[in-house]
Amino acid sequence: GVGPKIVRIIFDDIRGDEFPQAKLKDILLAFNWLKLYDTEHVLAGRWGYCEDNIRCKVKEYVRRIQFLKHKKIVFGGFDENEVFIVSVDGVNFRTQEFRLDPSSKWYDHKTKSAGLTYELALAIRRQALVWINGPFPAGAKNDGSIFRGGTKKMKIDEWDKASLYFKMPPNTRAVADSGYAGVSNVTT
Repeated sequence: GVGPKIVRIIFDDIRGDEFPQAKLKDILLAFNWLKLYDTEHVLAGRWGYCEDNIRCKVKEYVRRIQFLKHKKIVFGGFDENEVFIVSVDGVNFRTQEFRLDPSSKWYDHKTKSAGLTYELALAIRRQALVWINGPFPAGAKNDGSIFRGGTKKMKIDEWDKASLYFKMPPNTRAVADSGYAGVSNVTT
């Protein structure tokens, strides 16, 4: 879960001009669902709403939290003299097994369970998360492939142009671990 300061910041951001009728109880309900992934039946008993209302509240508030991503995570704002602008890495998160899509592609070798991988980039000269990409099945792509938007064997024309590789300004570099070895604009 998240601490009370972060809950307050997110609540204020959601409540802002776009959704002034937001209720603290409902955002706490959404955080509870995100953390524990309880069923509607369990949430209804805990929070005192009927199951249909729980479903609507959770969907509405989780969607509003998700929409904050575009306001909060912005790639840019780097000094033009900076060479090393971001630190980048793939981060794995343990999940429940996906019942509708059982496959070994979800296998996370770090936790020995099902998982998702996200690519995160932090600005080096200021405290800011400036890039998030994902989720990807934990066993489907390595860090370098996610950064490039394609594998080494593919031609650069076939790589995903929305990947971080193509977002990096000319003559800049990312700092990363050995999972990015061989990527041209990354220092390991």
